[in-house]
Amino acid sequence: MAAHTVQARPPLVPEIALRLAAEPYAIWQAADVVLHARPFWAFAWPGGQALARYLLDRPSLVKGRTVLDLGCGSGLLGIAAMRAGAASCLAADIDPVALAATRLNTRLAGVTIATTGDNLLATPSGPRAIGPWNLILIGDVTYEAGLARAVERFVRSAVAAGAMVLFADRTTSATLLARAPAVAEYDVTVFPVLEEEAMERARVWQIGG
Repeated sequence: MAAHTVQARPPLVPEIALRLAAEPYAIWQAADVVLHARPFWAFAWPGGQALARYLLDRPSLVKGRTVLDLGCGSGLLGIAAMRAGAASCLAADIDPVALAATRLNTRLAGVTIATTGDNLLATPSGPRAIGPWNLILIGDVTYEAGLARAVERFVRSAVAAGAMVLFADRTTSATLLARAPAVAEYDVTVFPVLEEEAMERARVWQIGG
């Protein structure tokens, strides 16, 4: 998919360069034909940009923490966390192309992030199953009802284990996580533009911590 991407900087997080879609509809079609998958990793979605901005502006939230970037996509959140002073980060995604994109983007950013293709949402629930992370970052991953429920179960277990969860999505998100008080709100340009509405409102929520 390298032929369909260019190095670009998300509008809300210009400090970070990523390989993103050169032409959104072309990469969507190519991914469908070649990979039989959707190229979510090729876009800087509103929640990801908002949460990355939030982390970079508040390094005290991140400094020294062990971080999980859940459903990492392009790796933007993990990169922002490492730039903000995290001790370590694991980027998790079930899409192997997303993991390849994350590894490429971390090299561009000059940071080190481990990756895993394990489906962490499918692990048994309970605090001991969550892992060693004390900060979990989640952006733009509740676009389907079943996925949203799995994320909510994971978040409840993570918070019970003592982790802080920072979750970001469009303000139209209907997930139960969005019922918590928002800690920040941003106007974000979806980048590159894929839908008719180029500008969207995104919120950041903190759960636990």
